[in-house]
Amino acid sequence: MVKTLGYPPATAKVRSYLNFDYKGEGQSFDEIVNGLKISKSTASTAIQFLLDEQQIHFRYKENDRKRYFFINENFVKFQYEKIIEKLREEEEIIQLVHQHKKKLKIKNERLDKKLIIFDKAVKYSIQNLENAIQNLNEI
Repeated sequence: MVKTLGYPPATAKVRSYLNFDYKGEGQSFDEIVNGLKISKSTASTAIQFLLDEQQIHFRYKENDRKRYFFINENFVKFQYEKIIEKLREEEEIIQLVHQHKKKLKIKNERLDKKLIIFDKAVKYSIQNLENAIQNLNEI
């Protein structure tokens, strides 16, 4: 059974199928359709979704008009960068809450402790993801 990772089943199958391209030769549209025994329409929808999400890319081989699909090796870095963006937005919200509390002269020790914990967790997560991106870039 294929784990779908929140994707429609056919999309998860195409993604998994391309993961097993150990030779790095890519898979043509027809190879995907025949290998997974799915309809051309289903394959087309799945491939387009994965292309839009930058999870896969394609290349043309010399003297061949077919597109060959590959896993985008940079996808994890793209995902980490998106997560970092969201975490930076959370940092801004935390700062706005602090400023608003200060402006209104509200004292709430319990909330302050929670905000400090949350702020540290966000900063720690950003740092870890940035380190992971740096390590991936070095490979």
